[in-house]
Amino acid sequence: MKEILIPTDFSTGARNASQEAILLGKAFHANLHFLHILPNYDEKPLATRSTHAVTPNQHKGEAQQELNELIRQAQAVGVKASPLLVLDKGNERIENYIRPLNIDLVVMGSHGVSGLRQFVMGSITKSVIRHSPVPVLIIKHPVNNELNLKNIVFASNFKIDATPAFDFVARFAIGVNATLHIVYINFLDNLKDKSSIDAFLLNLTKPYPGLSFTSNIAETNDEEWGIHEFAEKVGADMIALSTGEKTGFPLTHRVAEEMVKDEKIPVMAICTN
Repeated sequence: MKEILIPTDFSTGARNASQEAILLGKAFHANLHFLHILPNYDEKPLATRSTHAVTPNQHKGEAQQELNELIRQAQAVGVKASPLLVLDKGNERIENYIRPLNIDLVVMGSHGVSGLRQFVMGSITKSVIRHSPVPVLIIKHPVNNELNLKNIVFASNFKIDATPAFDFVARFAIGVNATLHIVYINFLDNLKDKSSIDAFLLNLTKPYPGLSFTSNIAETNDEEWGIHEFAEKVGADMIALSTGEKTGFPLTHRVAEEMVKDEKIPVMAICTN
């Protein structure tokens, strides 16, 4: 994991994500790319959270200052970082910058309203989860000065090959010295026998001798409930999901979106389309 993209609107939620990204950048010796998409306003003054109005040029200057401060914070702990300020002419999307920058991971806040426009809430988060070709880590909690990712849950029903998603999460867990709790969602209306699942999970983890992990089975027809209950039981610090667009994929995007909305801990969505 060498390149991390952090979309930001400088809200509290986005700042939490930025701080987590800086810690991940330090852990993985990765380069950070802080992205702010600036609305293409006309020349009239803009209402802001303060009592003063600012012109579009002033807003651009303020955004650049905010980005520069994030760069300073990253460099202060030895992490390489670069700013990307983009003027939105109506077709700019976070996903547009993933492949050109060779991004390995997107880290973003689950919500945040800038005072000028909604940026990382609702439809934008859903769009990134559904269309990002790389894993997306959604941060909801305030971040301290160190990573707190000791127990990570990876959940899938493994209907379709989830090996690429598992490979990323396994390497991620090794990189942050976390224990990975693998949860096989075993649907009650189509139960597989425990011995075959155990053999499958054992084979899945063989390529990762440095991985600390547990193998688990959740027998349920409600994926969200099963994952939530297990995460609560082990005191998970993060949930990772292998998702897809249609029924039959490891888990649908809807499951990831609902868990992002409902869970208090970070959620990583890895699209397997």
